[in-house]
Amino acid sequence: MAGTRLYQMLDEPDRFLIFTIDEFLLLAGCLVIGFGFGMPITGIVTFVVSWNVWKRAKRGLSIRNLIASLYWVLPAHMVRLRRSPDSVIREWVG
Repeated sequence: MAGTRLYQMLDEPDRFLIFTIDEFLLLAGCLVIGFGFGMPITGIVTFVVSWNVWKRAKRGLSIRNLIASLYWVLPAHMVRLRRSPDSVIREWVG
């Protein structure tokens, strides 16, 4: 029994320190930009705010649903979809 490991979740994402890979890339980007402009505190504050926004966007959503919701938020020239969804569909159930 000593060699048995019980996982809390089977689909636990890979982590670097305490962050998932996408959160760590967000951290690295904010810190590099913050230190690059000589404003490390601003980089850290930017990371905390963007990390909270990113976690709220990911909560309960897959990346596919997040991209589909960007269709309704972003202007048409930024989306550049090959095939756009029907305009009558306001919410994607996924």
